[in-house]
Amino acid sequence: MIWEQQSRVIIQATDLSENGIERCAEYLPPSATLDNHSSYGDYQVTLKHREVKDRYAISTLVLKRVDGEESRELTHYWYKWPEAGVPAEEAPIIAMLLEARSSLKSYSLEQANELREKSATLETSMDADGSKAEAGSTSSHEINGNISSRSGTRSQQG
Repeated sequence: MIWEQQSRVIIQATDLSENGIERCAEYLPPSATLDNHSSYGDYQVTLKHREVKDRYAISTLVLKRVDGEESRELTHYWYKWPEAGVPAEEAPIIAMLLEARSSLKSYSLEQANELREKSATLETSMDADGSKAEAGSTSSHEINGNISSRSGTRSQQG
């Protein structure tokens, strides 16, 4: 699911077990040794960095399909929830959530920049006649024009 949904941030608020009962399947390399990796089904997870803070840890992981070359980096936040209880203080939880939110925003900005670059590349690939270099491609100007003309039609009808 992490691969399929292209998740970039994971927040885990439970330990692997509580009072000897498994609460969460292990999906991280078991050692804190950097570049340590474990395989889980069709995927390999590699620990690239881990920072331990007050009541939580932040790990940078690389997720790779075993059958391919594609890999993705993601950030894992793991809160050290007390067994059979609730945290005594809320400050560490809030700090972790704020860091996770900031990390997610950074990933979103990276993705937006990549899309902008791809759009610019498509626009510059148009030939001198204005026809598209690749069949079936649509420029952002065409998309924006279509949206504008549709919204104008709706407002005239409504």
